[in-house]
Amino acid sequence: MLFYKEGKKSWDNSLDLAYGIVKTTSLGSRKASDRIDLLSKYGYAIGKKWNVALMGNLRTQFANGYTYLKNAAGADSAVLTSKGFAPAYILYLRASIISPMIIFRFLYHRLLPAGF
Repeated sequence: MLFYKEGKKSWDNSLDLAYGIVKTTSLGSRKASDRIDLLSKYGYAIGKKWNVALMGNLRTQFANGYTYLKNAAGADSAVLTSKGFAPAYILYLRASIISPMIIFRFLYHRLLPAGF
């Protein structure tokens, strides 16, 4: 997590990474967790407890994803369902944030069209 604040401006970033493989005797190795989640928020204080912000979020995965099926002979076969960084989801929005207490924040936003 990276946080920067200067005067009324603030910039808050967080990166959540996860990758895990499970190996069992019956199924072999399979991906159990695969996540890249980057969140960036640039805010400007318009009051003591009010901020306006622009936020962006990127969600994707590191490696290929598979669905495992049994064929007619009963053997497992892996079918590719996704690739690294495919799919990738990008979300950006404008928001108003009120923080009446240190432990509580309320976020109000509307999703932006593609060319805001």
